[in-house]
Amino acid sequence: LGYVLDKPDDITGFCTEIDTGREGPKVLIFGELDSIICREHPLSDKETGAVHSCGHCCQTAALLGIAAALKTPGALDGLSGSIMLCAVPAEELLETEFRDELIKKGVIKYYGGKVEYLRRGYFDDVDIAFMVHTSGGAGKRFSVNKGSVGCIAKNIIYKGTAAHAGGSPWDGRNAVYAATQGLSAANAMRETFKEADRIRFHPIITSGG
Repeated sequence: LGYVLDKPDDITGFCTEIDTGREGPKVLIFGELDSIICREHPLSDKETGAVHSCGHCCQTAALLGIAAALKTPGALDGLSGSIMLCAVPAEELLETEFRDELIKKGVIKYYGGKVEYLRRGYFDDVDIAFMVHTSGGAGKRFSVNKGSVGCIAKNIIYKGTAAHAGGSPWDGRNAVYAATQGLSAANAMRETFKEADRIRFHPIITSGG
């Protein structure tokens, strides 16, 4: 379509900006780039298990449609300010071990693409942002909602001490027991969150011995 793309050197995604030439706000339109890992899905990648089953393919299609529409003659007539189109990566909080390695190497500072792009200054002068996302429910074809949920990830490592399970188990420190206590404590907090605050709290074990 002839757009000049601003791509980060070391991570995926890109932005482009359309200036109307008239003073006004900057509007940011997102299309999230990510898949989820769901090996049972019939369209999943046979090797990685990745599949676009959370609507991101529709988001990027919408972003592409908007980009094409803004190139049609007269599309910018009567508009002011500028429009930023952004295909932003890493929306789903997946592959945390891989992202941990990127953090250790100094490639990224945050797990999520939006906050990483924000940290890098891509959205410094943006006035308002929105995106398109698929939604379920009968008759709920289109809606406009203010705000959404953010995400904070904490990685906790439980380290134990090995001991002979039959001969001297008392010499051991069982990390699985400690992790189980941690999961139970996290679970016990769920009922303390108000639905109006839209808090979702999910403790999981990603790996263990």
